[in-house]
Order: sequence, then C-alpha cells, then structure tokens
Amino acid sequence: MAVAYFKLITKYAYIDFKNLMKLEPQFTNIKGQHLQVLLTKQIVFLDGAMGTMIQGYHLGEEDFRGSFYHEHTHALQGNNDLLSITKSEVIKDIHLNFLRAGANIIETNTF
Repeated sequence: MAVAYFKLITKYAYIDFKNLMKLEPQFTNIKGQHLQVLLTKQIVFLDGAMGTMIQGYHLGEEDFRGSFYHEHTHALQGNNDLLSITKSEVIKDIHLNFLRAGANIIETNTF
C-alpha cells in the first residue's frame, strides 16, 4: 500500500506531516489513516492557493531576503519558494490554516 508523506520545510528542520497527528492532532482529518484507505471512505481535500495566502501577509523585499539572501544582487520579492527558508513561520501558519479549514493533504510551498 502506498503511503503519502508530506513535509514542510522550516528554517532549520522538517516537519513530517506523517507524524502530524502525534505532534498536533487537532490539525488533521486523516487521523493516522493511510491515504488509500481514506480515499475509499471520503472525499479528500487538498490545500488551497498558496500564492494567494502569501499575498495576504503583505511581505516586502526584506522578508524574501531574510538573513540568508541579504546580499543577493537581484530583487527577490515574489519568489515564494524562498519563504520556506526566510519566513518559515509564515509558510507553517498557512499550512496549519489549511488543515484547520479541513484540508487532508498539504503540498509543499513550491511552484
């Protein structure tokens, strides 16, 4: 049986959503079941529009640069993939809000 694993990159570590129920059980509808089993029992919801949610935070150039890219020679604002490194708390908050809203599957913050 295939098992789906989803990881959220934080500043220095990974949060493994396979173990999310153990960490924060209130943020999952999967309740530890394998995805294939869940699919036979209910409609499964993916998370929503990541870019739209990021825009709600009104982040500026400095947020995208963080301490990792402060000397980069080109503008970085709008490169949402970088936020997994420079603003990991924003990405984690968005993912947790999707789970609170009923999403069963969280995708990575990549385009």
